[in-house]
Amino acid sequence: MTGAIITRMAVPLFLALCLVLGGASNAGFLANFALQMMAIALGVAVLVVNRSAEGEAAAQTRALRWLAVLMAIIAVLQFVPLPLSLWSALPGRAQIAQELAIVGVRPNPAFVTLSYHETIASLVWLLPAAAMALVAMCLQRLPLRNVALVIVAAALVGIVIGLAQFAGGQQSPAYIYDYTTRGASVGFFANANHMVTMLLASLPFLSATTRSYIAERPGHRFELVMAWAGVSAFILLGIALARSLTGFALAAPVLALSALILFPQLGRFLKLALIPALVLGVVLVGLTGEGQKLLSGEGPVSERSRQQMFVTSVEAARSFWPVGSGLGTFREVYDDFEDGDAAGEFYVHHAHSEYLELVVELGLAGLVGIIAFLAWWGARLIAVWRMGGGGPFVQAAAIASGVILLHSAWDYPLRTAAISVMLALCCAILARARVNDDPARPTDALP
Repeated sequence: MTGAIITRMAVPLFLALCLVLGGASNAGFLANFALQMMAIALGVAVLVVNRSAEGEAAAQTRALRWLAVLMAIIAVLQFVPLPLSLWSALPGRAQIAQELAIVGVRPNPAFVTLSYHETIASLVWLLPAAAMALVAMCLQRLPLRNVALVIVAAALVGIVIGLAQFAGGQQSPAYIYDYTTRGASVGFFANANHMVTMLLASLPFLSATTRSYIAERPGHRFELVMAWAGVSAFILLGIALARSLTGFALAAPVLALSALILFPQLGRFLKLALIPALVLGVVLVGLTGEGQKLLSGEGPVSERSRQQMFVTSVEAARSFWPVGSGLGTFREVYDDFEDGDAAGEFYVHHAHSEYLELVVELGLAGLVGIIAFLAWWGARLIAVWRMGGGGPFVQAAAIASGVILLHSAWDYPLRTAAISVMLALCCAILARARVNDDPARPTDALP
């Protein structure tokens, strides 16, 4: 009975709370703390009242479990105590050791990470995503349509809040966070780009939900397709009001892929439409003021542009290669490589590339972890899409996770609990999918 309640209520409820409360990293301290405590409680409850899925499901999730073990090993290695002489010989530590010696300070103990406080904080920040992955892999039945409805509902409510924000201008009281993207529609988020990530990821889940209802009510196909078109248009409006270049670039191709879920019979046409959709995205970027500045190289505060952040981050990664500076230490080490004379009004919290930031912090281990994860994700993507199995919700998870992983190449959406939990859920869905299922028979739960 308790397990059934967790399946039906706790997972969608926790997802909803993460989407509503987890829209900021630095600005949402108390909300994130609450989510972390709930994540611990949910994880313990699942381990106590549920046994891991057995048989085929367990075999399918084995690779993802090994990836989790690899990540855990990398995290533990951050706290390996080293003799001072060995620690000083590690890349990037010699100058730090000399500076500490001048003031008479000796690191005791000397860990691999340069700041165990920041490393612990980063691991705690991972708790909601880890709990969601654990729950989604351990429950006997994962209610796919319920979680899809939560994602779509959160997107719609976020757009309504975003409309109030947009209409009220930069001083609108509808903004949830003080430190936020003012003048744009950000909904529950502090950053417009992260809001767009959630909206883009909601489109395939909307298509999957619509297809499941059509399978149950074939006589109402026309009405349901019209409802899908209207809700999709509303989500596209929210993307436009966020004024994010990522949204303008990806909206058309993601919509085409999402339509492929709802209209599989038009698969060939929709696949051909992807190329013009990508071209349309580039055109839309070029038509915006921000896009024109980016393409002309005349963006404001050029030294703080993403290109300069990438160059500086690569320099930092080389300095600490192959050990890395330590999980969560990017902000501390970035200052040492930044041109102070060129520093402007913007404060660089992250590398604006999840992958590059992990390489700076974790070095070779981070690069290996990234490659291993992307290899697993690519293999599952081929298995559940190209082979035609898994059903519409699994295909939606593939598209949504692809959006998040792609956006992570030039931004840091995973630094919010909302997006990291969505990615964890999508990965668990991909891991549990059975590719020999009949794709024409939508299912609202994974056994």
